[in-house]
Amino acid sequence: MLTDQSIDAREREIVLSTVLLNWNRADLLARTVESYLATVSVPYELIIVDNASTDESPRLITAACEGRDNHQAILFPDNRGGEAINAGIERCRGRYVHVSENDMEYLPGWDRTLLAKLQAFPGLGQISPLAPVPQAKEIVSPGPGTA
Repeated sequence: MLTDQSIDAREREIVLSTVLLNWNRADLLARTVESYLATVSVPYELIIVDNASTDESPRLITAACEGRDNHQAILFPDNRGGEAINAGIERCRGRYVHVSENDMEYLPGWDRTLLAKLQAFPGLGQISPLAPVPQAKEIVSPGPGTA
């Protein structure tokens, strides 16, 4: 039997944890965060990881996270490259983890499409909407992978 308390708990459950990696691209970061917030339609958390940016990025990240329990900032004093994503992933609490770069522009429905694919293939470990499209004579063969 569902109680008001269990319904509240379900509604608070984080469905999508997004880890957004950034380094010195404040203008692109602002567009990415703005479009993400305007289009995400499921309970989410946003973890923005910065690799020691020297531009306006740290200020933008701090502002995007201020006063929001579901936003976190990780501001590294040194550039850790792609490994910095791991720090964000370690903090994820959502059912699904989504890794993003700082040069994306999110369109309405992106999150529902992503979640539908992940739910349709429960053993899927990773999905990329930006995978290269094979050219006419190019042979693409999938390699081994694990979920």
